[in-house]
Parts: sequence; C-alpha cells; structure tokens
Amino acid sequence: MSYSNESPYSPPFAVTSFSVQTDAGPTTLARVLEVFALREVMPARFHSVVDPLPLNEPNTGRLNVDIEVAGLAPEAAEAIARKLGAVIGVRSVLTEGPAEGSG
Repeated sequence: MSYSNESPYSPPFAVTSFSVQTDAGPTTLARVLEVFALREVMPARFHSVVDPLPLNEPNTGRLNVDIEVAGLAPEAAEAIARKLGAVIGVRSVLTEGPAEGSG
C-alpha cells in the first residue's frame, strides 16, 4: 500500500468550479451536463436553482448551475468552459480552480 504526501486540495485532486447562468427551460440542465458527459467527465457535485423573473418578464426565469469537478487539467477546464458558453441559452460561464502549473 502506498501513501501520498499530497494534500487533498492539490493536483491531481484540486477542484475546478463552473458557475453557469442560463435561461430556464425543460432541457437546459441536460444540455449543460451533456458537455461533461461527452468528455467523459464526472462532476463531483452540482447544484441548480431556478431564479424566477418578475411577472412582467417574458421568460420563465434563469437557471443557475454550479458544478465542481476534481482532478481536471487546466486545458480541459478551459475547453469545457468554451463548450458551455456555446450551449443554447447559456448567458454566462465563470470558472474557478487551480492555475496552470500549480502544484
């Protein structure tokens, strides 16, 4: 049995967080998660909340999705963020995580 001296918060176990804001719709969450599935990336955690817009707004609201992925390379995180930004209905994508070359 081997043991690692790495902290659980250092690469390759570092966490990348994605915050995605989209228009709320019946297929929106599936389209966002599909970006990860197509790259065979399993999120460690995700949370979504619909923020309703005022009654005088024509849309049903905004969907806020927070996704955490452990051990993701910075290049992969950038590629996923670009793909998320291209999903229909996505308004913004923010990422936070380990900087390239950290460790």
